[in-house]
Amino acid sequence: MVSTNSHRATAARGLRDQSRRVLDDVKELGSIATDSVGEGAQRLKDRGVELLDEGKEKLARYRGQARKYVAANPMKSLLIAVGVGTVLGLMLRRRS
Repeated sequence: MVSTNSHRATAARGLRDQSRRVLDDVKELGSIATDSVGEGAQRLKDRGVELLDEGKEKLARYRGQARKYVAANPMKSLLIAVGVGTVLGLMLRRRS
């Protein structure tokens, strides 16, 4: 009987120790996963900033081209603007 209780106590200690090791391993894996997610998020953020900067540069370039076109072709630009405004006005009127 004493021997059986001793084996049970030893087995219980072994399971407790093993459970602690498993818990420690899970905590470490969680930490690694958190670090990986953080690094991935930082890479996405950096790429987003790069794309935003590229977009701003393109917008500035197109804005300059549009201004030059309007300065070179004022009447044509005015007629295009009136035409686009008319089409948009008709489209919005039909939706209302």
